[in-house]
Amino acid sequence: MGAKSWCVLVVVLAALGLAGQAGAANVVVWAGPGFLKAAPAGAPKTADANLFFPQRVLVHVGDTVTFKSQEFHTATYLGTHKAGEFPIFAPAADKSSYSNINDAAGNPFYFNGQQKFAYNVPQVFAPVGSDIVGGGDVHSSGILDKKGYTYKFTKPGDYVFHCLVHPDMTVHVVVKPSTAAVTSASQLLKANAAELNSAIATAKKIDKLAPQAPNTIYAGVGKKVSGGSIELMTFKPQKLTVKVGTTVTFQLDSPMEIHNLVIGPKAYLTQSFKTLDLIPQGPGKPNQVWPFFFYGTDAPQAGVFTYAGATSHGNGFFATPLLGPAGSPLPRSLQVTFTAAGDYKYICGIHGPDMNGEIQVTP
Repeated sequence: MGAKSWCVLVVVLAALGLAGQAGAANVVVWAGPGFLKAAPAGAPKTADANLFFPQRVLVHVGDTVTFKSQEFHTATYLGTHKAGEFPIFAPAADKSSYSNINDAAGNPFYFNGQQKFAYNVPQVFAPVGSDIVGGGDVHSSGILDKKGYTYKFTKPGDYVFHCLVHPDMTVHVVVKPSTAAVTSASQLLKANAAELNSAIATAKKIDKLAPQAPNTIYAGVGKKVSGGSIELMTFKPQKLTVKVGTTVTFQLDSPMEIHNLVIGPKAYLTQSFKTLDLIPQGPGKPNQVWPFFFYGTDAPQAGVFTYAGATSHGNGFFATPLLGPAGSPLPRSLQVTFTAAGDYKYICGIHGPDMNGEIQVTP
């Protein structure tokens, strides 16, 4: 979210939020604020909204709703199921293990021989069920894009859609008989604008009131709100200075995102993701999650990880396992002891170089 006038923002909302709604036969719902051409003035640069825009829409039986996104979201009607039944990652179906993965010094990583994880393509990444909604079955868009995925609704009811990536992110599609009042174009525009305005205000408050504790870095800062969460994709503080031998706590403060810490040469990290993080590009294609998301580069000793600086794995490479929000099987915090002086720049392996920070370790 960044910088343009409110007038321009309203025009964008009108053009994109109401696209294809002639005759009230189709409504466009955005997963995340991807409809914006530019970020609103004053919003934190790292802010994001895990929200549907709008969070509630009324349509007639026989109408369609198109879900669009430019972020990592799905639009999923779960029927009688629960979002937790559809994890993003799952143990490899063939029960295989990670193998033959060595560091820059030629030494095998400790997790070789341990369980391999794969992307849950059939249930999360790809469409599930039909695009006609009217019963208790699961209907899922798969990962959305700006072209969108359209559902048709054939029976009255209140259909709650979730994002499988962010399970508490929801939207109500309320289907009414043909004679009932439904969401008008002007109502949709007002709802989107009000929701966006509220999200920006919340992001500003979060940015100013970020938690603080000695020798602690917060990975992601956010707040749960009705229908989703407001997130700052950042580490706070951005720079931390400690002495050699200090143990630093990395604490997740995000209600719906997962983060980790990765240090290493850019070219090496790029190649590592390219060869070890394999999202399948079709049936039968390689499917493997980057192993460091689950195991890190090193096994913790007495629950604490250790980073030895430039000598780590032959080139300074270091990664922690993922931190996850409450309710996930992932830990919410971990500790790292820094045993060598240096200026270490790091990123989040999930969200890439734009989410970064720095630790300066002094003698």
